[in-house]
Amino acid sequence: MKPFIISFFCFFLAFTSVNAQESKTLSANEKKSQAELFFKKQQFITARYYYLQAFYAYANRNDIQQAIECGLKAKDLYHKDHLYQMELQLCDKMNQQIYNAESRTEKDYSALHFKVLLNKMQIYMITKKKKSAEATLKTLKDISLKAQNKELNEELALNTIDYYYTFGNEKAGKTELEKMILQYKVNKEYEKANQKYEKIIAFAQKANNTTLISHTFQKYMVWKDSVNSWTHHEKMTQLNTKYQKSLNTIETKERSLTTKNIFIYGLLLIVAGLVIAFLFVGGLFFHKQRHYNQLKKDIDLTNKKLLYKNQFLNNFFNLLNPIIKSLKETTQHIGSDYNTEKDELNAKYDSMIAFTKDLQIYVELEQTLSEKYPLKDEKSNLFCEEIMTSISNDLDPNITTSVNAPKISIKMNKDKMNVVLTFLLKMAAKNTTEGYITLDFKKRSVHKYEILLSASGYNISLKKKETLFEAFSSTTNITEDEGLGFPICALMVNKMKGTITIDKNFKKGTRFVLTFSI
Repeated sequence: MKPFIISFFCFFLAFTSVNAQESKTLSANEKKSQAELFFKKQQFITARYYYLQAFYAYANRNDIQQAIECGLKAKDLYHKDHLYQMELQLCDKMNQQIYNAESRTEKDYSALHFKVLLNKMQIYMITKKKKSAEATLKTLKDISLKAQNKELNEELALNTIDYYYTFGNEKAGKTELEKMILQYKVNKEYEKANQKYEKIIAFAQKANNTTLISHTFQKYMVWKDSVNSWTHHEKMTQLNTKYQKSLNTIETKERSLTTKNIFIYGLLLIVAGLVIAFLFVGGLFFHKQRHYNQLKKDIDLTNKKLLYKNQFLNNFFNLLNPIIKSLKETTQHIGSDYNTEKDELNAKYDSMIAFTKDLQIYVELEQTLSEKYPLKDEKSNLFCEEIMTSISNDLDPNITTSVNAPKISIKMNKDKMNVVLTFLLKMAAKNTTEGYITLDFKKRSVHKYEILLSASGYNISLKKKETLFEAFSSTTNITEDEGLGFPICALMVNKMKGTITIDKNFKKGTRFVLTFSI
């Protein structure tokens, strides 16, 4: 492991040195172009390096606007790799460059300070540093108050709401949200309010703030209903006003009877149109209702069929098990001259008994699929190491094993997870005579993690991979195959709020991917 790290470090230094020598010969605009080119190729580390070089180059030639633009793009690439400390350091460097530019040119770059500090506050909120976020928010408010810029005020309001919800002050967050929307209500700028709600929801989704998303969405629905009511009332008032004016005009000018008849016919046409529209909507509603009723009947029928199937299988098990046991007992009376045939028969009977037990387990899991297993916190590294140790006796001496799991707590059902991983590891050990078997734990997000089980010598055909976790997808020899182990594992993982698949891009054997969303 150490030689690998040393080699990687030497390679990184050599790569950085070559890039540094190359970057010295490039202008600021060329460095920026290189960064954009590598970004399009999704070579993000190299793109970040050139954005940083462009940032320093622009700063050195006193082009602070371009410098901050490149600096923020480099910061975003740090953020992509969760390098929050590097982000904060880069934000401090950008602020210092802005101060230098202000001192050199005697110009006010409040808007640039605001952008950098806003990104800095978002990092503090992600890392749950409340005091730092609060201090940065205060500075942002001072800049916004001084600048008197509408766009800065709106950005500040959005991030203020996000700040309150991030640190659990929902009351203050609701107050800020209602205050923001109130000004649009007073000015009857309903469309702008709709856009603002949508912008807040999109902002909260980007920040992964579920509380803010939920509350804003509920408020948005209530707001839309209210706006529809207000708009309808205003339109009715306007129509009523127009109608009264028309009557006054008719009475004042004493229009002819022909004009009055035309007006009446027009009203009749409107009423007729409304009646036709009402009938159309009513017919559509009844059609949908009938479709819904039919769908409900089909679902009920399917559930009944499933229940009957499971009852049949249970009765079948109860009848079949005694027969198999009785047949096995009869083999005891076979003479010693037929020991080989006797052992073969016993093995087949044992396989049949094991298969019926698997079938019973599968049916029970299928019946209770909607009832999820209880979960509790477990240490991921200890659990993975215990599982790998438990199957050590089943491994070929030529197989190397490894466990890569961070020391964090995750929610799982330890007993059921133990059953699933033990089965998968034993199948991997059974089908791998040399190479490696690894167990990796990956935390993808706050509520999502993956367990990867890789076996270099375990080769499964492409056709079998497609239906490996489906029961009864093909006829197999139950005395030689793995029975219903894989479908049972799939159902157990489902009851732990997860899924199990095979990584089709893994070519050096087989990799099982267990994904859990808690």
